[in-house]
Amino acid sequence: MKRSAFIAATLFLSLCATAHGAEATASDQVFEDGIHGGVLGGLVGGYLDMEKGDRIHASEARYHRKSCNKGNEFFRKARKTEYLDERIALMEKGIKFCPNNPAAHNDLGLAQMLWGDLPAARTHFNESLMLDSDYNPARINLSRIPYKKPPEEKESEAEKVEQKAKQGGKQRAIIRKRVDARQVRNPVARHTENKNDYLERRKRWDAKQKKRAEENRGYD
Repeated sequence: MKRSAFIAATLFLSLCATAHGAEATASDQVFEDGIHGGVLGGLVGGYLDMEKGDRIHASEARYHRKSCNKGNEFFRKARKTEYLDERIALMEKGIKFCPNNPAAHNDLGLAQMLWGDLPAARTHFNESLMLDSDYNPARINLSRIPYKKPPEEKESEAEKVEQKAKQGGKQRAIIRKRVDARQVRNPVARHTENKNDYLERRKRWDAKQKKRAEENRGYD
């Protein structure tokens, strides 16, 4: 009897462990405005697949941070809802009970990234890494967000372009002054240039006068 009870207990524990392992290693599938699966919100370091952007995987066990005090109830509900906006709302409530949990920030950041709120996602991934600099799931997810230069960086670049343009304008002005100076220093070259210009204008003038004379002769 005791032996039967021991075997039954062992089988039960192994089944629980298998179920827990399957829960931790299963993948979520992302669809429009929603998610199928229970990884995201499970505080198991969910990360977005590098090759399949519609898959979310649980990370290794060492990155699991499944304790969130009273917030666990909200994360549990988040895992069970399919709608992404509802998951976000529930995780935002849950994270208030465990603001120092890197997995909670990672999961919320991942949900916001999928929702399209990239600045908020980046903030939570960075917060996760500030809490635990070795928290790799947050680093992986952060690498999936395209880098966008902050406004101050853009302004700095615009100032550089403007400064370069001013410098270019100054350089052109200096070149013009040098050319003018050379022309003043070399009156022969300047006179020849003016003479050629004068001859060209005189030729055009003579051609016009000749044409008018021919037209006038036609009226005589």
